[in-house]
Formats: sequence, C-alpha cells, structure tokens
Amino acid sequence: MSENMVSSPKARLYGKIAKVTSEMTRVPKRGTQPKYKFATDTDIVESVRAALTKVNLAVITSMVSYRQMECKTQSGGQQWRTICEFEITLACGDTGEMLTARWFNESLDQSDKGFNKAAAAALKYFFMKTFLITTGEAEESGRETRQQQPPPLPVVDPETGEIVNTQPATPKKQQPRYGQPPQPAAWDWNQVIAKAGDYYKSDSKERFTTCNQLKTEGAFAACKSLDEAARLVAAQVKRNQEQFAAEGLPA
Repeated sequence: MSENMVSSPKARLYGKIAKVTSEMTRVPKRGTQPKYKFATDTDIVESVRAALTKVNLAVITSMVSYRQMECKTQSGGQQWRTICEFEITLACGDTGEMLTARWFNESLDQSDKGFNKAAAAALKYFFMKTFLITTGEAEESGRETRQQQPPPLPVVDPETGEIVNTQPATPKKQQPRYGQPPQPAAWDWNQVIAKAGDYYKSDSKERFTTCNQLKTEGAFAACKSLDEAARLVAAQVKRNQEQFAAEGLPA
C-alpha cells in the first residue's frame, strides 16, 4: 500500500520515520578524546538530514527548562553544570501530524557554551535512538573500553624450584574521575535521596540531581553516616532553590 493510500495521518508519520530509519547506515567514530573515540553530532545530523528532507519530515527542537550549577574542576577551577530539558518534535509536512518526545541532557563547561553543548548532544542522541543509528562498535558512554589484565605469573626460586610469590600484584587503585576519595560502598544512595526529603521537602528528581552533583564534588567525604549525607543533600537543595529564586530563575 502506498503512502498516499494511508488514511491515518499518524500512520503516514510513522511510515516516514520508518523510511528514514531504513536509509540510515553506520556512522564512523571520527571524534577523538585522549581515551576514546565517538561519533560527532555533526556526522549524525548530516546522516539524517537528507533522509528527513526526502520524505518531507521536519524536526523542531524547543528548550522546556534548564538549570545551571557552579562546580569545580579537578584543578580547582570554576565550571558550570548545565541541565536542560528539551522537546523534540517530528512533524509531517504533508499532513501536519506531529510526534513530540522529551529529551534531557547536560554539559560541563568553563565558558558560555553549556547550553549549546547540551542542545547538540540531545539532538544527536535523539536521532541515534529514534532512527537506530549505530557506529559499528560497542558504545562505551564516553568512557574507554578497558581490557582485563591477566594475573602475573608466580616467581620461582631458580635454586630450589619453590614458588616464592603466589600473590598477584596489588592492582593500582583507580582514581575517581574528579580526584575525590571514593564514597562508602555500604551506602544506599536511593535511601540518601529519599531521606533528604524528610529534612527538606523537594522534588525527588531535584534531590537526585543534587546528590550526583555533591558526589562529583566529593562533598560526602566528611560524612560519617547515611543520615549526615541526607542532611547535606537537603541543605544543598535548599541553597540551590534560594539561589534560583534570588536570580529570578525557574527552580
């Protein structure tokens, strides 16, 4: 059945999405970082744009909300964490039928490019997940793929033939991403986030975001209990809300 014979505007829209998906090919990882490679947002957009135009399908991106928080780099410098919520709409140019999806993304930046980075990454991954675009390699979510090293061979005394070293070498302790000490493994972070709501009433999503921010900054290193960690999260949420209110920004 041809597209023109389909009476439902929604069915025609979905059919166009399927056609764009069928035309997608692998996008190589041409972007590089010191420890990994990635598909650039430019390559992803260019791979989709011609197919969208061919079927008369438009893309409309809108920013619904945002938050910005100041945090520190590993060297102690200032940077901004920008968290954005987007609505990305696929609109059929023939029928006017639209399909809108909500998409979140965030960025860390030391200048004024935080919103641009978050928007570019949001559209990139929306296209990749909607039109099933792959790179032909396993996705590592921005981290290098680590290979497990085999244990060292035991050391044998050449005179007696006895094994004098049966213990593998102590693996080098992995440093946290931002240089902070690791948090207590026994803590249940979901309990920390939930308990923080008992000390300061707030949205659970906001407590979750704030908890991750504090973990990134190593703020829990001095906490000796889950209760202290929950109080710290609650206090930071309150400070964030007061700061946004003072600046006239949406909480």
